[in-house]
Amino acid sequence: MIYLKHITKYGKTYPVMIVINSTKKYLTKETFEELREKINEFKL
Repeated sequence: MIYLKHITKYGKTYPVMIVINSTKKYLTKETFEELREKINEFKL
């Protein structure tokens, strides 16, 4: 399950993708790359 959470840091709000998996409690490399691309879109 993936959902977005907004975190405010240094006066700015950043969307953070939280990935919840019953078997994996960590981000896979593929998911991390996808997440980084989404974050870069918000930075533009």
